[in-house]
Amino acid sequence: MAEPGRRAELELAAVDQLVAGAENAARDPEHVFLQAAPADPVAVYLASLGSVESRRTMTSTLDRLAVLLTGRPGTAAAGIPWHLLRPEHTTAIRAQLLAAYAPSTAS
Repeated sequence: MAEPGRRAELELAAVDQLVAGAENAARDPEHVFLQAAPADPVAVYLASLGSVESRRTMTSTLDRLAVLLTGRPGTAAAGIPWHLLRPEHTTAIRAQLLAAYAPSTAS
């Protein structure tokens, strides 16, 4: 496992790649990633949940993930270009979760 300083650098690099990908996609309307995500994935996922309580819980969880991804408090999940996430992004998120929570709750 990478030392804490190096792990933080890797996490920031992964977030930078995500943001750069979103910015590139926003500048290029023909960008393939925009074509691959016609609907808001957060809304689609939340609508698929069976209860109000499940939707509330997952909204809160997804919003926390959005803050981890961007490093910006108050960021909502609906504003994240989830379709641009790559394995390095999810690995960085998981590392942050494991540092903050018990392994059984960080999955």
